[in-house]
Amino acid sequence: MLLDPGRYQPGRRDDRPYEVDLKGYGRTFPHPFGPANHPLFFTRVLLSPEGDRLLLDFAKALIEAEQVGQDEVTDYLYLDEDVIASKGLGRPAVAAALATELAKTPGIGGAITAADTMRGNPTGAAAAVKYNHHPQRSGDIYIYQQPYWFMFDRGPIAAMHGSPWSYDSHVPLIFAGPGIAPGRVDRLVHPIDVAPTLSALLQLSPPAAAQGSALTEVISCWRRTTTCP
Repeated sequence: MLLDPGRYQPGRRDDRPYEVDLKGYGRTFPHPFGPANHPLFFTRVLLSPEGDRLLLDFAKALIEAEQVGQDEVTDYLYLDEDVIASKGLGRPAVAAALATELAKTPGIGGAITAADTMRGNPTGAAAAVKYNHHPQRSGDIYIYQQPYWFMFDRGPIAAMHGSPWSYDSHVPLIFAGPGIAPGRVDRLVHPIDVAPTLSALLQLSPPAAAQGSALTEVISCWRRTTTCP
């Protein structure tokens, strides 16, 4: 620490009963990181205030190197409610009008407003957008490209994050550990199935917000109640 522990607001509450020692990390400041080749070195750094400082430095370097906000391309787009209100317009109507125009752009596969993600049970690319949407954090309009189009035009790119198409969204799931026998499942599964499956393996209730299903093939192999595929 740079200052005396008493200078920090929670400084006198550093050693708490619920804290655990992360294999030599200690429960009180200063926390030793240990040698750089230690398996938990980067975890220790991540959990420390130094990790926060490094993250801030990384963000600053990224903004400077990538020139975020310095060109004609908008990096993040959110509607200004005050401006919309001053024009006597409504935010949903403005978002819908923008989405309609954006969808006409060559290479754009679709533009879906935040309000649209909350309606009905969409299918295909619209369903993927709905699963990706977060009411408190996501923007007003979600734009996705047509298949095999990209949101940038530099560099040899074969795939990118954020598109709803199978070549970008296919993710293999691997479970390994004591009692889990080798096997392969070729049916369609989803990343949201991970939390319910791990909960079942640990014999715990799944998280309250979990939406997936426990993968029976993994559970059966672990319990040795059936022949694994």
